[in-house]
Amino acid sequence: NNGLLMVPNLLTRMYSYQQEPITAVEVMQKGMLFAGTASHRLLSFQTASNRFTSLYKGPANHEILHIYHNPQKQETFLCSDRITQLKNFSLDHEYLVAGKNVEPLGNHLYAYAFANGFGFINTARNDTFSLPPDFTFFAGVNKKVGRGRWVLYDNSRRTLWVASSEGLNYFSPDEKGELTFNYQPVFASSLLKQGSDVYLTTYNQGVLVVDSNFFIKTVVPFSADDNIYKLQVTGQEVW
Repeated sequence: NNGLLMVPNLLTRMYSYQQEPITAVEVMQKGMLFAGTASHRLLSFQTASNRFTSLYKGPANHEILHIYHNPQKQETFLCSDRITQLKNFSLDHEYLVAGKNVEPLGNHLYAYAFANGFGFINTARNDTFSLPPDFTFFAGVNKKVGRGRWVLYDNSRRTLWVASSEGLNYFSPDEKGELTFNYQPVFASSLLKQGSDVYLTTYNQGVLVVDSNFFIKTVVPFSADDNIYKLQVTGQEVW
């Protein structure tokens, strides 16, 4: 009745939670991960028991796009039509910006990408505008850099990378500018720090890697048939 099904691997398993679409996944440690759903629910999943546990359900039914969890602080951020801050998986505060992702900068400060560019959250004050002394160089930065897609902070170089609809910008105490490749703007969908390198998935140039000297090379060439949105790096493998 259902036609012909192909099973590529009999060891493959598929898990679902009450027919809610899974829209975001964050791997925490071996055997445990977090999942966000289209109805603004946060789940944990244990591979030992193959069971989901509902940790939090928001009042809105907007899909979760990104999950950031700090196990030391037991603090979790959910990005959807708003940025939800949880403490021990209970609601602590909501920031009414449509966040794409959240990135820690240190202490109580986080950066986020959203529809109008990027911004900052200071959890010590529950606001989106105050900056600690170490980051005052951002005070004069124009944060409206197009439609924000992703932010990444390189702590070793104190550099914040911002991917937007207008290109890829970087900001540090010493310099700021726009990164280009082959004399073309780089339109990145996500960024990942691995060692001293930054990996980029792009809409127009495949997968790129930027080393500590801002030298760029291609990891996966661009194909008009491919839309690469996110990646993970494990050792010498890029997924």
